Amino acid sequence: MIKKWKRLIVLLLGLNLLLGEANLWAEQDDPDIIDIWGSNFGRLSIALEVETQGQKQRVELLKLKKTFQNYLRWSGLFDLKKTSLEADLILTLRTTSPTSFQAIVRSAEDSELYQSQRVPLWGKRREHSITELVEEIIYQLTGQKSILRSAVVFVEKGGSKGYRLVLTDPFGKHRRVLVNDGELNLLPRWKGDARSFLYTSLRRLGSQLMRYDFSNGTSKVLIQNEGTLSGGSWNAEGDKLVVSLANQGNSDLFLFRRGSKKKERLTFRSSIESNPSLSPDGTRLLFASDRSGSIQIYQRNLLTGETYRMTFEGNYNVEPRWSLDGNYIVYAGIKKGKFQIFFMDKDGIVVRQLTDSQFSSEQPVWSPDGRQIMYLRKIRGEQKLFIMRIDGSFKRRLTNSGRGISEFNPAWTAAYKWPAAQ
Repeated sequence: MIKKWKRLIVLLLGLNLLLGEANLWAEQDDPDIIDIWGSNFGRLSIALEVETQGQKQRVELLKLKKTFQNYLRWSGLFDLKKTSLEADLILTLRTTSPTSFQAIVRSAEDSELYQSQRVPLWGKRREHSITELVEEIIYQLTGQKSILRSAVVFVEKGGSKGYRLVLTDPFGKHRRVLVNDGELNLLPRWKGDARSFLYTSLRRLGSQLMRYDFSNGTSKVLIQNEGTLSGGSWNAEGDKLVVSLANQGNSDLFLFRRGSKKKERLTFRSSIESNPSLSPDGTRLLFASDRSGSIQIYQRNLLTGETYRMTFEGNYNVEPRWSLDGNYIVYAGIKKGKFQIFFMDKDGIVVRQLTDSQFSSEQPVWSPDGRQIMYLRKIRGEQKLFIMRIDGSFKRRLTNSGRGISEFNPAWTAAYKWPAAQ
């Protein structure tokens, strides 16, 4: 029965993704949302219940219910309902002893779809156990791996000299400063296996492309003395790296291959070429250029050398980023004097605006599962990181940093392995 239901659930997710329910606001309390595909966008409705005899256990289960609701809603796969009458699925948290509980999922027709092992109600590792349980539920019901334990590295400014590189989870917890050397460190980019990431360091004697290694917690110079660097982009395999290098005010794009010290020049223009984003398979390159007289996004086929323009609306479109499957692109563009986030397919045929805020929204990056977008929003002169679903709904802050702290240049991966205690 569960296999039959799993196939049906996956089918429903796909149908919702393609069809949606048009002309409905996904989040009525957020006026900045533009609903593109419909409020469901590949989501299943689910209601949560608790069953227990003891008052102490009931109090604890109600706390856990809120945790489960937060995780399930955050995953982008579920819409929460208040009662089981409104839901496709019902998740029940039921005590099995005074110190343990289990999770049971059933359909609206009362068919049992999933039953977990016993999980402790209390203990030091409870948070870890709960996260594992929610990940298991998501996988059993949808066949999709959760990104609840993915990782984000970003730049933080304020409170001390220089720009710090900070690691956190997608809930803004487990914050850890990785690089705090007083230099201007920018543009972190994960390598495919997430054992390291590269970043640009602007120093008194010039710019350097650095590589941070998690195995020993140190940074080393990857590229230097090549001109002014402004970021780079790996392919999924980590054997190709494209960077933007500027000499005498003109920047071009260069390709570096693993095992070779030579660089391959990709562009030969008097215009500025920047913001490189290499497709996961390493065959296509997105970048921003002012070659047309305005700053637009272009795509280059690295196999044929063909280059063509992707954006035509507006005079300033930058920061393109590939989705991990290489089928979609997000970018930032100026509209009515403010940066907003846009979505397009890989061929530039379908273009949709995701934000319409009074504040600038820019620097978009994909979540590892392609269902969320992290971006920077400028509020009262300060930059804060936000996350939203791909349909523009469920906008929320990543961190709770206060005044005087700016956050920018996020990079997101599911490949990073958090220590077991987290």
